[in-house]
Amino acid sequence: TDLEAMRAVYADGSCTDVEALRQAIEAIGDNCLPLTYGVVSKPEHFTPIAVYQLYNQAKRGVVIATAEGGLTIAGASISSAREEYKQPCSVTDPLCNWMLLRSEEYDDYYLYNLGTQRYLHTNGTKVTLSATPTPIALTTSGSAFAFGMSGKYLGISVAADEPVTLVASAGATSLFQLRANNYLRPAESTVGEIVAAAEQAAHGDNNLENLFQQGLQTYAKAFVAEPDLSSRLIRSASNLTSNCNTTQQEIHNLAKIIDRNKSTYYETWYSGINWPSERPYIQAKFAQDITAFCFTFTPSQNAQYGQPDIPQDIIVSCSPTTNNFLTLVRLDEGMPQTISESYTSPILFTDGDARNLRFQVMRTYGQREDSRVWAMSEFQIHSVTIDEEASPYHQKPWVKEAFDALLAQLQTTRALIAEDTATPDDAEALRQAIERAEEALQQTDAVVAMPAMKRNTKWYDLSGRRLPEGQQKSPGIYLMKDEKGARKIIR
Repeated sequence: TDLEAMRAVYADGSCTDVEALRQAIEAIGDNCLPLTYGVVSKPEHFTPIAVYQLYNQAKRGVVIATAEGGLTIAGASISSAREEYKQPCSVTDPLCNWMLLRSEEYDDYYLYNLGTQRYLHTNGTKVTLSATPTPIALTTSGSAFAFGMSGKYLGISVAADEPVTLVASAGATSLFQLRANNYLRPAESTVGEIVAAAEQAAHGDNNLENLFQQGLQTYAKAFVAEPDLSSRLIRSASNLTSNCNTTQQEIHNLAKIIDRNKSTYYETWYSGINWPSERPYIQAKFAQDITAFCFTFTPSQNAQYGQPDIPQDIIVSCSPTTNNFLTLVRLDEGMPQTISESYTSPILFTDGDARNLRFQVMRTYGQREDSRVWAMSEFQIHSVTIDEEASPYHQKPWVKEAFDALLAQLQTTRALIAEDTATPDDAEALRQAIERAEEALQQTDAVVAMPAMKRNTKWYDLSGRRLPEGQQKSPGIYLMKDEKGARKIIR
């Protein structure tokens, strides 16, 4: 039926009206869907200057943005779909089209909506559009793709008020065709700018999660600590879980990782495994918050695969619950190179609100199954001992005040990230808290007496609030910035 208009003027191969034929061909190009897109079935066929529609393979519609900046679906043809979700999807509407961007530097994929100029984003429980992208893991299934986000998959629910959602597995609701739109093609220079902006948002100095990590690293500087390697915070395999092999293999399950027997080992692989969208990890749950810790591991002693399966790059993250994990640190130096070595991590601090720790291996020595196969014969988390007599936090009141303020800001930041409500002002507030803590630490042996008030001198408390000019200041700790911009800690 798409070609009826052309058949009417070109029925038997002879054309009697060239203008009518031209108009018919233009109408087909404008209105007939088969001529407006091509299905991309392999990641290597993606192009940064293409625009795609995300069409659910089970006829549940196309993921689109709304003019208000929300997410919904259109073009659903399954009978159980709501009527509003069955409305046609315009090929030429930028809100219905996406760019699939890839960062070569970070090996990340991002989905960018052309109409809202926002990225697909999730806080782990809800999918939104945001100025900050969520890196996406691609999984192929025939000619369709599943988009892994924060351990789950982008999915569609045709009967829900919010039809764009996260689902636990890659199936009918979460497999999408990428239909390349031949009408909307951004300029190559524009693509470069968008990718650079995505990299900056996801990995740059204004990224709140990166600042959170920086803040924890600064917080650790106020303490002198030693690891207690004789302590064992993981007492039972019931405290451990994984997004990969847990109990499927009796000989290599999670219990083997804490049995104090180097001849046994835990391995992420087992026969018939369906690999998760995220890199395999193990996760430890505790009854009380963990504030500081270190961890150790010993490689598998398997003669054939022990060395190839040694972790070389580990992301350590924490959460007060089993959702919304935030990265504490990424460790990729000093890892064992042979099965006779072991590893002891640096001492790591949390924001004090962490009962769940996750250890995600990103790369192994031999990169079996693209590094998804990794193994350890022993793994343990250890407590640390704080030397209060040597720690500036316990010995210098102004250091304690500045670092308590930093910790409070870190906890506020965690909540903002979990709620996906952070703004650039929140990033600036955390950055300033970090700077004030660093400055307080630098002044531990160089505190000066409070000088007389001078013109053009600006005074701040340790929370960053500027004090009114001329206000009498009681004894305490302040930041002073003179007319040249120089800062001092005043006690």
